[in-house]
Amino acid sequence: MKEFDNVCIGRSTIASTGGIGLVPERAQEENLISKFLGCSVPIILRPVGNHYTLIDEAYIHGMEGEAVEGLDKGNFKLQDFIMI
Repeated sequence: MKEFDNVCIGRSTIASTGGIGLVPERAQEENLISKFLGCSVPIILRPVGNHYTLIDEAYIHGMEGEAVEGLDKGNFKLQDFIMI
């Protein structure tokens, strides 16, 4: 299981409404787990005032291809972000 140990370095396990997974240790409870269209992994965003700071990528079990399906069912909504 050496490969698994390397993947977990600097990560914490979580349980969220989106499922269980691994997030960076510096992630906080108020952070958002987001899925950007065209991005293969979920992204952790931290709200800071009227903008967001990108924290890191995450792994949420079951969140690989469900984002588009969730949009079609009305479970998720699209939000525009302006990168600066």
